[in-house]
Amino acid sequence: MPWLLLLAAALCFVGGYLASRYAQEPGVVERTDVTRLQQLVQEAEAKAQREADSVAQQLPRGNYSFQKLLDQTTFPTCVFENGELRYWSDATLRPEAEVTNASPEQVIETSVGHYLLLRRGAGRFLILTYVPLERHYGISNRYLREGGEQALFRGLELEVVADSTAKDLARFEAANGRYLFSIKRLRPNPLTGQYVPLVLLGLGSLLYAAGWLLLARRWWQVRWKKAAVAALVLPLLALRAGLLYLGLPYSFIELPLFDPACTPRRGGPRRWATCC
Repeated sequence: MPWLLLLAAALCFVGGYLASRYAQEPGVVERTDVTRLQQLVQEAEAKAQREADSVAQQLPRGNYSFQKLLDQTTFPTCVFENGELRYWSDATLRPEAEVTNASPEQVIETSVGHYLLLRRGAGRFLILTYVPLERHYGISNRYLREGGEQALFRGLELEVVADSTAKDLARFEAANGRYLFSIKRLRPNPLTGQYVPLVLLGLGSLLYAAGWLLLARRWWQVRWKKAAVAALVLPLLALRAGLLYLGLPYSFIELPLFDPACTPRRGGPRRWATCC
């Protein structure tokens, strides 16, 4: 029984190492995440196409306005008439370069981020809808990152890569199979990179301690007292030394509780509150 517990502990340690090692590659995006993101993009694309159809129905009737465009659209939209820009809902975009491109959908990169560009012709009118995939700003401000922004990948720590030759990245394709863009993760997945290794490390430590405790008890009962004491003390010291040497578990996950900046000092309660 003790040896089975020690074997199980070893398997937990190996599993925690492999989970942490696997998650050290930032570019990995799990298949379930890709499926969810593809569905998110498809839903946004369908919504943008419905809105473009609505705008296309209103334009030939005349008396169209900027306010109507804002009321009918969710994503940034530009309307051209005979090649000239007539209406737009986002002043940060410069759509003139996209007018000559005949592709019905493509990914473009602007100074503020990546967009999925959808084209919709309506007679002499051309409707360009920009579905924001990710946006970036020249300054770092959490209110910009977490505000009312409509970017599909907002807060997901993903980067859009418009390069069909990129390898080992999740690819997104149009309905006709044409390549659109790829994505890669900027940071390791917190589930596989932090929580799973942490749980396996904790479980392995408990099994390790229980195994040596049972073994020490068995040796004590047969009057191998020195061996029992050694089996009770030395393996636990070795485990503690190994954890300290490898920086575990703090290399898996950082907790404010152990942040030196949060150590109570003079006026401790007030300083502690600022850290929490």
